[in-house]
Formats: sequence, C-alpha cells, structure tokens
Amino acid sequence: MTSTRIEWATDVWNPISGCDRVSDGCTNCYALSFARRHRAMGTRGYQRDGRPETSGPGFGVTLHDWALTEPLRWRTAKHVFLNSMSDAFHPEVPDEYLAALWAVMYWTGADVRGRHAHRPVQTYLILTKRPPRMRAWLKKWADRDTRVDLITRAAERGWCDHEDITNAPFMPGRLASVWLGVSVENQDAADTRIPQLMQTPATVRFVSAEPLLGPLDLTRWLRPAPDCQHAAPDDGCCSHPDNMTPECHRWLHCPVTNGQWQGLDWVIAGGESGPGARPMHPRWPEDLRANCEAAGVPYFYKQWGAWAPHGTGEPSTAGRLGKTIHVDPHGHIHTVKPGDQPPADWARMVRYGKKRSGSALDGEHYQQLPGHYTDPAIPNTLR
Repeated sequence: MTSTRIEWATDVWNPISGCDRVSDGCTNCYALSFARRHRAMGTRGYQRDGRPETSGPGFGVTLHDWALTEPLRWRTAKHVFLNSMSDAFHPEVPDEYLAALWAVMYWTGADVRGRHAHRPVQTYLILTKRPPRMRAWLKKWADRDTRVDLITRAAERGWCDHEDITNAPFMPGRLASVWLGVSVENQDAADTRIPQLMQTPATVRFVSAEPLLGPLDLTRWLRPAPDCQHAAPDDGCCSHPDNMTPECHRWLHCPVTNGQWQGLDWVIAGGESGPGARPMHPRWPEDLRANCEAAGVPYFYKQWGAWAPHGTGEPSTAGRLGKTIHVDPHGHIHTVKPGDQPPADWARMVRYGKKRSGSALDGEHYQQLPGHYTDPAIPNTLR
C-alpha cells in the first residue's frame, strides 16, 4: 500500500500488476510506463513481460500474493484505489484470487468493522474496462455454495485461511465498502461498458471518464429531473410502471430492488497527461458537469491534463506558453498559424502541462463524492 496523487483516493493497494490494452483509452497508459521503470529497477512483481502487441516490459499479469493481507494491518481509515497497476478482472486473474481479495475487503470494510468504531473501516474503489467478467464474478460471489468453494480453493493455494472458510457462508453478495466502476473514454465505450455495470450489484456504481477522448452523454444512466408527473421526488422512480408515458422511459425501474433508483452514483472526468497526451474539448467535461448537476449525481473533475483552454494555465517561469492547437467538438485537432482565430464551436487549447493546467472548470473545483458510507478520517476534500 502506498499513498497516491490520485485526487479521488488517499491510497492505492496493488495485489496485482500487469494488463493488456483493450481500447483507445489504454494508448498512453501510465501504469505501463511505471511498470517499465519498475522492471529496470528490479522491483519485485514487475519482472514478467507482457505481450509486445498489447502490453510491455514488466507489465505481464502478476499476482502479488505477499500484498494480499496489507489492509488487515492498516491502523487508519483509507479511501483505497484497488489495482492502480492492473485490472482486477483481467482474464489471467484466477477466480480464487478474486475471492481472496473480496475476503480481505469483507474483513476490513463496513460489513464487519462498521459496528466497531475502534477499528478503521476501509473503502475500496475498483475500476475496470472488462465489465462482463466483473458482472460474472459478482454473480459467482453472490452464490453461497460457489463462494464457499472459491474460498476453500483459495485457502488451498495459501490465499485464504480457516477463518475465511468458516465465515464464507455468511459473507454478503454485495460488500458495503466496495465501489465498482468502469473506465469510459468515449461514447462507444460508455454504450458498451455501462450497461454491464448497471447489471452488477454494488454499493456504489461509478464511471471514470478519464482520459476523456470525445463527447460523452451519460443522461440515460443518470437520474433525470422528474418531468412525467408520476415520479417519486426522492428516488425518481415512476409510480405507474405498467402504463408508461414516453417520459417514463427515461427512468430505470428495477422490481428486484422494489423500484429503487438504479442509476450511476458518481462520475469522474479528466483529460490526458504525459507524453503523447490527447487534448479534450472543454465542452465535454462541462456537459458532464451540467448533466450530473441536473440529475443530482456527484461530479469529480480531476484535471485538464496536459492541455487546457487558452488562458486557463499559468505561463512558465520563462514566460512562455506551450504549443497551441484548435480542437473541434468532435475532438479533431487543427494546427494553428499566427493570427488564426478558432470558429465559435472550436476550442483554442495550449499545452501547459498537467501542473499548470490544474483542475478548475470555469473557475470552480468539483471534487464531490457519493453520499454513501465514508469514514470521518477521510479528508474533507474527498467528501
């Protein structure tokens, strides 16, 4: 476990490392670059190379089983990003290993420690680009007999112990302190991944639109403003599901949960940073913010990244700005000649760099979290 500069978490826990590219959002993966450095330094767990076409040096999927029990030793409550150096639902990660991870999160989360104030309650945030396996895994975990079998087999491999086996029948199918999310970089990724997320049981479901590489409309998965005159004001559910008006189809009605709202609980957005970073049109995060505000969904704007609108970042100490380009609403980049002025719907973007670009959106900072279980030890900036 280490502290992190990721603004929406306090720490990272990496019991797995390594991954493979699956979409455009993976093109400039920061974890791939870090893994290459770790391999060169001889760091434990980063000595297996991945496939050259989809991974890289030191980025082959590796189980860090020596790190499995780290959360059991933590003495303070943390907001933990699980597997910042991998995807927990990569096909090379065994189900038994996932069972061991879930067992640790059960013992250190609100399901067990929420009743004992003297023991720190951890909150875990998991992001994936592989929601079909996440959904399939949670279905296995929710089945009592399958869960017991998985934990028993994990114990045979040294990943769980007798106490885990004894308590396996009583572990809940949905852990109170585990938040599940998907990474989406554009509308195609959202249309593919979010429906799978919505069918996955979780205390908090969230989307990370970082790097945001195109316009993104999430309104169908956010709670819309009541406008059919038959929606409950507290949860937005339609009161006459058997006789829906066209407006009612904007709501999601889930009979399994007795009509409780099943939309997204949180949205994160941000631009890309680092070498080769692609610019983000300002309208994209602004539209997401507007949609989240209208739906009452917390919005966390993480960063502009390497590129920001002209006038957003501060000049360097030498008084010079970086490269300037024009970006149209579809994300196409246009070179700029001296004196060029962008059309009304284009944006003039400058490569300030991540630090100088900052995270202010229209002069305001948006660092909101879901209003679910959080521990008082979590900094106010993360609430």
